[in-house]
Amino acid sequence: MPGDFPLPVKHWIFQANPKYFDLASHVQTMKLEDVSEWAVYQYASEMSPGDKIALWQSGRQGGIYAFGELIGLPHRKETLADWQKAAGRQDPGSVVKFRITHHLRVHLRRSDLKADPRLAQLSILRMASGTNFKVRPQEWEAFEDLAERSSAAADEQSQAPEQQANHLRQNPPWARDELILVLDLYLRSGRIQLGTKHPEVIALSKLLNDLPIHPPERRDGTFRNVNGVNKKMGNIWFLDPKRPGGLPGGGRGDREVWDEFAHRPEHLHELATAIRTGVAELSTSVEDIDEEGFPEGKLIERLHKRRERNRKLVKQKLLQVQLLQGHLECEVCGFDFRATYGPRGEGFAECHHRLPLSEVGERVALLTDLAVVCANCHRMIHRIRPYLSIEGLQALLSDRARSR
Repeated sequence: MPGDFPLPVKHWIFQANPKYFDLASHVQTMKLEDVSEWAVYQYASEMSPGDKIALWQSGRQGGIYAFGELIGLPHRKETLADWQKAAGRQDPGSVVKFRITHHLRVHLRRSDLKADPRLAQLSILRMASGTNFKVRPQEWEAFEDLAERSSAAADEQSQAPEQQANHLRQNPPWARDELILVLDLYLRSGRIQLGTKHPEVIALSKLLNDLPIHPPERRDGTFRNVNGVNKKMGNIWFLDPKRPGGLPGGGRGDREVWDEFAHRPEHLHELATAIRTGVAELSTSVEDIDEEGFPEGKLIERLHKRRERNRKLVKQKLLQVQLLQGHLECEVCGFDFRATYGPRGEGFAECHHRLPLSEVGERVALLTDLAVVCANCHRMIHRIRPYLSIEGLQALLSDRARSR
């Protein structure tokens, strides 16, 4: 509707009493994106879809066990739930639907939260009685920070002693090729974080380990495992304005890849497909390629260059053109090495691969994919991204000639 604006995301704590509802056991049975209901006794009129919630259990093991997101508005319920009957409730009150967005491997204990100065004013720590509590944005940021630290500490403790020394090397930052694959999976999956047991996440983890981008000596035992892939999907989700949620803490590359490709999912999928199909053809490391100049990633760039340097294919192309035309000349500017340099230039020219980078890995290269060019024009094509086509460089030269 004209004039409608999205409501700001609010944050809540939903508390359960373990005497009547075992939250700790309940969240273990819930998968990511599973939908459930929670009782609402306070602030029902202030809650909206997209609000973020922390699921809190009271008592000796009190604290946060999971994060979720509201997917509807609170509404009245007609019958009492079992836990309400056990608690002696007479009014079923209202409920709101939510989905799980993040399981905590180790729950955030009440004592640890109470010790954090950022949470000194947290309402549930000041008055623990109740079901629904407001959370300030800065307090929610503290929750996410503590959850990330807790997860990292759990990873560290779970490693065997010999692995801990290995982990000190740290895994390399995510390359653009890897981020393109993760973003493609996130968008194809309906903009959700699939979870570590999902077949697509498992398959992507294996593919990332097969990519010849990071040499073995730079990888530790957790390199691009399912936990890492799932976390990176959460980082990507955090950037998605259409679906509030996700995990903060992603790198600059996450934002760059999102800004360049999230609004072009079809082109993104073409690039992801090219990367997948190009892996089998490239076995040597591409770590030495400077990533800054290649928005499609290192692998596609290396594959493109490799095909231009395929001696057998280039030789066949040059021979074909000589047989058909009687000589070799640049398809852009008309330069003829034989006419300029005499016998020394006989049969010499370079070849440019016409196929867009996103399609490089999809099929075997054909002679028609190559264009005969001189060294100068070839370098002008490749000098600035995005690359010019043969026709684009021809038009540039024509415009320059007319302006003289």
